Amino acid sequence: MKTFLLASLFLLLWAISCNKDKDLETPGLTLVVGSECGLCTGSDSLIINEYHFNYRKMLSCDHHAYSKVSHMEKSEWDKLTASIDFDKFNNIHLNTCNVCVDGCDQWITIKNGSYFHKIRFGYQDSAVLQPIKVLVHQLDSLREIYWTTSGI
Repeated sequence: MKTFLLASLFLLLWAISCNKDKDLETPGLTLVVGSECGLCTGSDSLIINEYHFNYRKMLSCDHHAYSKVSHMEKSEWDKLTASIDFDKFNNIHLNTCNVCVDGCDQWITIKNGSYFHKIRFGYQDSAVLQPIKVLVHQLDSLREIYWTTSGI
């Protein structure tokens, strides 16, 4: 029974993380930031492009979900994109799996045309993230706004 529940949870989280709104994506720069935690904590993701914020939150055990799309202000976009150093980001190669042992992982994905790079990290990786700490902080702050106002 436990194996069935874990397999079901994994399948649900995989389906959520792969679900995308194609009409909200643009061919230009897109940032995706999110988190996933162990059993019953759930996951969230924030897709950001120069026009929209698209936030999703899912609590796995009680099946509550929240979704919100907001307009991106140009000044906010400019501030966020100014903090991206593609060379530094591209030189970080992390793919942790704290969620595999009931912990939490965060991820950042940057897509821009044919460029794609994703890092998946936990709190223990803070030293490795130092070169991009400004970007990480800005994305965490944006995600936190949606997380706390979601009401679930």
